[in-house]
Amino acid sequence: MIDIDKWHDDYVWTLKDVKEAAENGISYKNFYQRVEVYGWTVKKAKTHHVMSRQERCQKYDQKWRDLCEANGIPWQLFISRRVMGWSKEKAATAPHAHDNPVIPKYYRDKARKNGLAYHVIYHRIRNLNWDPEVAVTKPKASRKEAAIEREQKKREKAVHG
Repeated sequence: MIDIDKWHDDYVWTLKDVKEAAENGISYKNFYQRVEVYGWTVKKAKTHHVMSRQERCQKYDQKWRDLCEANGIPWQLFISRRVMGWSKEKAATAPHAHDNPVIPKYYRDKARKNGLAYHVIYHRIRNLNWDPEVAVTKPKASRKEAAIEREQKKREKAVHG
C-alpha cells in the first residue's frame, strides 16, 4: 500500500519549493520538468545542481578522449552520442558518418584538397551518378553558372524533345 503522506511530501510541490529551487539556481522550467516529466522527488529536483555543457564534457576520463582520438571520433560527437543515450564504448568506437564506405577515403581527401565538402561529392556520386573522379575534381559552380547551365538544359530539352 502507498503511504499517501510520504508520496505527497515527495511529489507534490508548492510555490515555496519553486522559490527554493530558484535560490539554488534552478529555473521553474527545469524544476517542473524534473518533477512532472522525469519523476524526481521535489527535494532532489530543487537541490540537485544543473550541470553546464562544459561540466558534462569534463566528467569523462582522459581514456575516453584517447579512445575517441584513436578511432577518429570528434570529441563533441562523443558527447552528443552520450546525450542521445549511447554507451560510452559505442559512442567512442562506432564509425563516424563521414567514414562511410560509400565514398572511399581517397576521394574524400582529394575533394577536401579541391575545396569540396563531403555532402557535395556524396550528392554528385550517389544522386547524380557522376563518375567519382569527376565529382571530386570539378569545381562547385557559382549560383550564376548553375542558373545558366539549367537554362541551357531546358533549351536543349525543348529543342530535342
